[in-house]
Amino acid sequence: MTKWLAVALLCFASIAGASESGSPLISLFRQEEHKAGAQTFRVRSDPRGRLWFANSEGVLTYDGAWWTATKVPGDVAFGLDVDDAGRVAAVGLDEFGIVQDGQYRSLVEQLPVSLRSGIGQPEPCAFVNGFVFAAERFVARWDGIKLIVLDVPGDGRTRRCFEAGGKLFIGGHGGLVEVATGRRSFVDRRVDWLLPAAVILRGEGLFRLDETPIVTDGSEWLRGKSVMDARMLRDGRFAIATLRHGLAILTKDYRIDRIIDARAGLPDELLFGVEQDREGALWLAFDNGIARVDVATPLTILDQRIGLRGGVYTIGRHAGRLHVATAHGVFVVEPTSEGVRARRLAGIDNVTWSLLETHGDLLVGTFGGLFVLGEPPRMIAGTENLLIYAMRASRSDATLIHLATDSGLGQLRRRGNAWVFDGMVPNTPSHIRSLAEDARGLWCGTELDGVMLVARDGSRQKFGSGDTQVLTVDGRVVLRPRRGKFSQPGPRGTLVPDPVLGHLFTNDAVQQAGVDAAQNIWIGSRPPRIARRLGNGRYEAEAHAVGGIRGEINVYFAEPDGVMWLGTDRGLYRVEPRAIAQTRPAAPAIRRVVHNDRALVNRSELPHNFGRLRIEVAPLSYRASTSYQYRLEPLDVSWTLWTNEPFRDFTTLAPGAYTFRARTRSASGVVSDEAFWSFTVLGPWYATTWATALWVALAAAIVLMTVLLWTRALRSRAEKLQRRVDTQTVALQETVEQLREAKEMLVDKNALLEVSNIRLEQANERLERLSLRDALTGVANRRYFDRALADEWDRAARRGDAIALILIDLDHFKELNDSQGHIAGDECLRRVGEYLESVVRGAGDVVARWGGEEFAVLLPNASEEEALVVAERLRVGVEPQGVTASFGVATSIDAADAQQLVERADRALYAAKRAGRNRVQLASECVRDVTA
Repeated sequence: MTKWLAVALLCFASIAGASESGSPLISLFRQEEHKAGAQTFRVRSDPRGRLWFANSEGVLTYDGAWWTATKVPGDVAFGLDVDDAGRVAAVGLDEFGIVQDGQYRSLVEQLPVSLRSGIGQPEPCAFVNGFVFAAERFVARWDGIKLIVLDVPGDGRTRRCFEAGGKLFIGGHGGLVEVATGRRSFVDRRVDWLLPAAVILRGEGLFRLDETPIVTDGSEWLRGKSVMDARMLRDGRFAIATLRHGLAILTKDYRIDRIIDARAGLPDELLFGVEQDREGALWLAFDNGIARVDVATPLTILDQRIGLRGGVYTIGRHAGRLHVATAHGVFVVEPTSEGVRARRLAGIDNVTWSLLETHGDLLVGTFGGLFVLGEPPRMIAGTENLLIYAMRASRSDATLIHLATDSGLGQLRRRGNAWVFDGMVPNTPSHIRSLAEDARGLWCGTELDGVMLVARDGSRQKFGSGDTQVLTVDGRVVLRPRRGKFSQPGPRGTLVPDPVLGHLFTNDAVQQAGVDAAQNIWIGSRPPRIARRLGNGRYEAEAHAVGGIRGEINVYFAEPDGVMWLGTDRGLYRVEPRAIAQTRPAAPAIRRVVHNDRALVNRSELPHNFGRLRIEVAPLSYRASTSYQYRLEPLDVSWTLWTNEPFRDFTTLAPGAYTFRARTRSASGVVSDEAFWSFTVLGPWYATTWATALWVALAAAIVLMTVLLWTRALRSRAEKLQRRVDTQTVALQETVEQLREAKEMLVDKNALLEVSNIRLEQANERLERLSLRDALTGVANRRYFDRALADEWDRAARRGDAIALILIDLDHFKELNDSQGHIAGDECLRRVGEYLESVVRGAGDVVARWGGEEFAVLLPNASEEEALVVAERLRVGVEPQGVTASFGVATSIDAADAQQLVERADRALYAAKRAGRNRVQLASECVRDVTA
């Protein structure tokens, strides 16, 4: 009874202490990258920060940029360890030795002859200026010079060695032995691992050194599991790698901090080794590769692994719980004893764009109306056909909610205990995507037409053009065009740079910007960047990249405690404030100097005309987006530009003394300390002191002899020369005149030729542009579209991205031609083409006339859900042009080639025609219909 009560209390404590953190960021390193074997059995870090791996093809080293392999006898390295001096002990099958300076040295020959066969796979561990090797039949210690066999009898079964508190222990099937005293404990029980103050028994869990059990949820989790490796982390926690159940991180008092397994994104739960790098991340050695788990940075992701489906469009809190709106509806995030989970709320099936908690209710804006969350959710009358992008509570009227919709600005009122839709505000632009309010009035940021200010006095004023976001920073409304500077309203409807943020310019097409609780600015570029607010109210001169976040950021949600949520097309990222702290990266190291393709060893002098010199730099940092900067003194007066290349090449250097310096910069913009290497380029032999003296003496003798002979000859030659000069002067004058005339003729011909070439190039450019545009509508023609489709298909195949195709056919167009004439039909085609091209303007998007009354839209890097949203928006917008249209949508997910993509979109288009026209049909739904 007591046992079950303890377990129940542990479960309750786990749920009560659960957080909303998601899965850690995991980076995988496969064979294609390190060029070694598939299996990795152990990982350790040396004092410099380099990582060492026991691999099925030898011992691997990784420094953040370079992989190096060292062969061992039999090829396979089953285990290794690193001591404080940076020496590496490695073991193979019936083999063990030391790896130093890139070379393996076997220690087997130092064993007594009787022990050299049947060694098996010894377990190495660093101990007192050397290593201990625990084998089935012996335990041996290497002190850096010689190998000594210790008096620890074996039992013919696998054993491990451990160091704890300066003492050496041997553990295995028969229990635990302290080597110095011979004291035994846990007799006839299998010891998997020894922690500083606890023992992990195979299948039994955690025990103290006095053999009393440790009753925690961490010990309970370890019951029935096999532990392959364990490391004490720098903050006192423990990382424990198991054979088939992934990785457990336990707190200092052995409680579960988190479990990292397949549910967290681990590709394989069969782990052999774990190690922490100098930046706090964990490296895992497993049966099919190497993984880096970034548990040090408080950046986690919530995605399909926890039940969250679709790209995230908006985030909010209601009743203290996090709510996430996606293309699949609304999800609530719920911490549990097994980690955070996402549960979809029933009753809202549309694409959900916006959330707002107010008056105790959660308002949900969707693709087809506004709901009040409840059981079931209730749609507010009058909003059924609205696409609600954003909502904002009025600052001046507690009963009023502003609605940003595809049709303009709407208003919602609280009347008693009910919500009433008050209709649309007249003379406001369509496709409003963001709202902000200040003393001047309500600012409406649109997707197509810049920003409109709806002033307090009812007047309207427009600023800028195109996709523009409005946001509030430090109490001020700031305007941000999709590509350009943060701005303020300028004269006559223009935008001028914002006085505080105007320097934060990016050439990237930024989808969204956001502000966290500390008023730091987040810029949704790729990768995302952050500009930190300084103490004086100003901002950093440069926005720095935030490593680890992938995908396009759709929305930001700032918590009062500093936590920042980033909704992307790949899931929901949770960023704690310390994730953006400016942590100084480790100083890099000079990894290797290569002279004419051969490594220099213990040399700092290079010969004259040395050929090619390459200096390789090890970053000793394993975070993404590390960049490098170099300087060669005394030649370079400043540092080079930042580069991604971890090396620098030199081919020609004058004789002299040089110092090469290197430093790195993290993704957050923090620069490391320097690494340097000094060397000398020797002068040529003929430039030495003794050679110079000899050359001077020889030159003096030669000069004296030359002067005597030359003086005698000069008198004779001077007379002959004078006669020749007189004769040639006349001929030279005639030649000069002829050359002048020829030069004038050549200048005239070159001028005419240059004018002709310019005119020819201009004509060719005009002809090329005309050949790729449709003469009637002005959009791209079929030739341009076929070329763009082929290019985008190849690019998507290389990157693993999806592309979407929308085919559009105008309904009853022949009847329009027959009833109103071809002139009216042509005008309708021009209006539709102009509208399509005004809406579809993303990077790489293509609008083309497919033929007749058909158009095509190509959307690179777009999912089926995103293409459906675009197609539905186009369908609604085509109607005001005087005609309706049918749409067929297909993506490359189920297409073998570009031609099949076109065929699937064409089938979907004709399905839309057969279903009654003026509708959008997905190709995937056509497949399901046929299958059914």
